[in-house]
Amino acid sequence: MEHYDLIVIGSGPAGEKGAAQAAYFDKKVVIIERAANVGGAGINTGTVPSKTLREAALYYSGLQQRGLYGIDYSLKDNMSVADFMHREKIVVQNEQHIIQNNIQRHNIKLVHGEASFTDVHTVRVSSPEGDTEISGDFILIATGSEVEIALGAAERLEAQGVGSDVVSMPCTDRFDAQPQDYRDDILPDVSNRQILRVSIEAGATYGWERYTGLHGLRIGIDRFGVSSPATDAYEYFGLTPDAVATRVLEFMKQREIA
Repeated sequence: MEHYDLIVIGSGPAGEKGAAQAAYFDKKVVIIERAANVGGAGINTGTVPSKTLREAALYYSGLQQRGLYGIDYSLKDNMSVADFMHREKIVVQNEQHIIQNNIQRHNIKLVHGEASFTDVHTVRVSSPEGDTEISGDFILIATGSEVEIALGAAERLEAQGVGSDVVSMPCTDRFDAQPQDYRDDILPDVSNRQILRVSIEAGATYGWERYTGLHGLRIGIDRFGVSSPATDAYEYFGLTPDAVATRVLEFMKQREIA
């Protein structure tokens, strides 16, 4: 079994930066990434693709105008979705390339597969090629920021007498594949509308109605993002423990949930 100073689960911004920082101090580091490409949701399915498509739409929408500095913006007729997606693909691939180079430059090993713990210092990596185990002195789990927000919000709600449970669902496909009894045990029955399911997603809320129910509360970002430090962006979009707890209490009051 190969041993590392640091095992990082997830190659998004936190995972990449954490791994690079440790490698800078001559630590032996490995990153485990479940997806085929590095970068996490922000690079592959979230922020970068959506903002690229937005900028492409804004750019192309003015292509028939000639007024800016006398420049001719004429373009071919009948632009298709493929024209937009081509630009998005180029930008995403460029970002993936930057992250991949950073990982290689710091001599960080990259392993593709799904990580699970066998004990506090050992991780099993499952992939189509089979299972392997690696051990580490420290393990950094960098698979999303919403769980921390949910735990903070639950703590604040509990302090106000509102019982709260937190469910971490890093993979909806894995959850959907579980037996019905298991899923019913994890997500409480809301048919009497006296129990509220809340989802928190640092991205679009689309799809979470499958788990909150149509009468649940879905907190996320259903618009294009902003360019700012992460803490400022989360504050702006209400993705903080205080803001989430406040929204839950207001929603419960509106729906007359005791």
